[in-house]
Amino acid sequence: MSEDTEIQELILELRQSFLAELPDRLDEMEKNLMALEKGEGDFKEIFNAFYRGVHSLKGIGGTFGLHVITSICHHLEDVINQAKTSPERFNRAFVDNCLRYIDLIKLVGVEAGKGADSFQAIEDKLSHLRNQHFSRKLTALVVVNAKLTRSMCSKLLQEHDVRQIDENDGLSALHRALTQPIDLILASSELPLLSGEALIAALRLSTSVNRHAKIILISSSSSPTAPHKRSIDADILLPRNSKFIANLDAVIKQIINGSK
Repeated sequence: MSEDTEIQELILELRQSFLAELPDRLDEMEKNLMALEKGEGDFKEIFNAFYRGVHSLKGIGGTFGLHVITSICHHLEDVINQAKTSPERFNRAFVDNCLRYIDLIKLVGVEAGKGADSFQAIEDKLSHLRNQHFSRKLTALVVVNAKLTRSMCSKLLQEHDVRQIDENDGLSALHRALTQPIDLILASSELPLLSGEALIAALRLSTSVNRHAKIILISSSSSPTAPHKRSIDADILLPRNSKFIANLDAVIKQIINGSK
């Protein structure tokens, strides 16, 4: 038996172990949800345990090729982040919303356990569920490593009522861009794991509907060289200089007006 075959068999074995443990993981998440709704125990401790469960599943799903689980957890995290600072928001309606996402993960576990490797029906349900919970306003993916620049971007996006999604590295941002609707991407050139340029090129060359999204590449140089204007490049190269806020504000306004 070759080394590659042994590795593939090991991964398959680990995937089956993950699927076998998945119902217990989801049961624990549901118990934490119920405790949050009823106000039982320490809110912060229970919330953190619930959030860790979602975040852990998001990473493990991708490890074993179950990217649909990663997508579901991305969306569930967005739901959670709307309520995380307010215990009173963990009411029956919120819990029911979370349980619908957890039910989708259960479906993935059942189908994957039967050997399925395509989950289009579940992805369609996820899209429908998301449309129910989030109004379709413009969505911006922000993957900016400089805290001050990220803060300036967030302030402008909030002023224009643009929903913001944050990622900390290029690889995570790419997965987001490939799996959920995005209208605008703000990316630093220098990012962990995957550079801004590589992130943009990978998205442009993909079959995702987001390959046509407006992309702004933020340069740390106050006088960057002109962009190449290739099909795999950003739409706009924005230098981080004294005119950065004004220029970004103008671009956001242009995108909003173009979407109407």
